[in-house]
Amino acid sequence: MDALDPKNPVELPEPNEKLLRQPTFLEKYGWLKTVLIIILLIICIDEVIYIFLHKTQPAANYVVHPTISPTRNWKTYTDTAGKFTIQYPANYVLTTENATSTATVQLQSGIIPSLHTPFALRIQYKPVSKQLELPALIQQNKTCPAIAASEGRPTMINNKQPALMYVDTTCGQNGLTTIVYTIHGTMFYTLTIAAPVHFVEVKPYLDTILATLRFN
Repeated sequence: MDALDPKNPVELPEPNEKLLRQPTFLEKYGWLKTVLIIILLIICIDEVIYIFLHKTQPAANYVVHPTISPTRNWKTYTDTAGKFTIQYPANYVLTTENATSTATVQLQSGIIPSLHTPFALRIQYKPVSKQLELPALIQQNKTCPAIAASEGRPTMINNKQPALMYVDTTCGQNGLTTIVYTIHGTMFYTLTIAAPVHFVEVKPYLDTILATLRFN
């Protein structure tokens, strides 16, 4: 081993600055980790602020308004023999008539400005001794010879009772007549809507009334 020459000392490299001090945050974790940590800190701060604000705010007062039924002031008619119940506005006029083979309940509407004249809903019913399909019963008991039983439009009364409808027929003496036939148990029903206008114009009023029709 060569001895050190005091006249020619060996020059040592300068000490590495990074080795003599603590590494910085960026040097320790890198750019990507630094960005992720900053994002997490922002999210945590945002959650703390959100929770603090919602805890300090007073609870909202929620008021539940009850739904008012459009039929709450209507009259109720119950037909024991016909096995049905129906409601109608107080200004409508209801009349009944009993014949030999059929019974009739007629409901005359009040004056409706958009229709100019009232419409009439007539409910006729009769017992049937034999259970037949609805088209066959219509053919035997139809009130309008001009209609064909097989051409009825399937519909529902009160979204429950299957029926066949004949819209805007010319069977009435005044204006247009829409006829609805249905059967419930052993009772055959004919609903006739007479109006000076097309059925589509009285339908909103009629739907509200028929929604109250209940078969027993």
